[in-house]
Amino acid sequence: RKAGSRQAHLWTSDGSGGFEVTRAPAERAKALARGTCVVMHLKEDAKEFLDENRLAQIVRAYSDHIPFQIDLVKAGASERRQLNSASAIWARPKGEISAEDYTEFYRHIAGQYDEPALTIHYTAEGRHEYTVLLFVPGMAPFDLFDPARKGRVRLYVRRVFITDEADLLPPWLRFVRGVIDSQDMPLNISREMLQNNPIVASIRKAVTKRVLSELAKCAEKDKAKFEQIWENFGPVLKEGLYEDPERRDTLFEIARFRTTAGEGWRSLADYVADMRPNQTEIYYLTGDNPEQLRNSPQLEGFAARGIEVLLLGDPVDSFWVTTAVGFEGKPFRSITQGQP
Repeated sequence: RKAGSRQAHLWTSDGSGGFEVTRAPAERAKALARGTCVVMHLKEDAKEFLDENRLAQIVRAYSDHIPFQIDLVKAGASERRQLNSASAIWARPKGEISAEDYTEFYRHIAGQYDEPALTIHYTAEGRHEYTVLLFVPGMAPFDLFDPARKGRVRLYVRRVFITDEADLLPPWLRFVRGVIDSQDMPLNISREMLQNNPIVASIRKAVTKRVLSELAKCAEKDKAKFEQIWENFGPVLKEGLYEDPERRDTLFEIARFRTTAGEGWRSLADYVADMRPNQTEIYYLTGDNPEQLRNSPQLEGFAARGIEVLLLGDPVDSFWVTTAVGFEGKPFRSITQGQP
């Protein structure tokens, strides 16, 4: 019933797909001051939804962050129990959110007890409007390399939870946690519709680009922090070098490698800048791990000539290095193919 109106309308449906809207009887209209009253008649096999804890669980899962308070009131009782928080941290201005607030929310959605290594929070406006709050974990989860593991970025539509299986980021960013809240998609969108939804595709492309941009900024501004991120998630990010040729150049810019130049991490830009005169190729050696590779007799000739060699010790390295054209016009070449 609309505020200030005497007339109310009655919407009815048996759940088979159709519905009917009629004018509500006078006694029903009089009983409803304003707003909407929803009366549900449950089947025998749906009585679980009369359980208070089950109702609270559903409300917190799907409507915890909507801007309206949801209360549970028993019939004939005056006591009200609020079920949702009625707030969304990602909808608040960044200036009002402390590092502790971000960490608390990260731990809530990630189910981990570390602190985020990187927080990405922004709102996109234009063709599509959505808010992003993502976290790069401070520690690698134990199942990071499980083939069945998927990303768990939660999709919300106007603060209502939709799914955490929308593949909002590519598999090689599956370690990222957080939420994306769209203002454009319908609330009743199905999982099947999500797979071919152009808005989801647009968001995925833009957010992936933004995550890589934020990682690049971190690498430039805080070398130690980024190297720890790479230590934890570098092998997963390098999957993108093989799976996502479109973003290979961007990934090469942030990729870090162990080399024969020392114990630390080196970028490909570092390698190219320090190439020997007349050197035209980037040399590498693949194997089980960098420490074993350092003792390879195949490195002796390159060391004698002062030529740096990438030590590629992750399983994924043997895949991407055979498909990559090169970096800054310098092709990759295995030292097993002979001396320079």
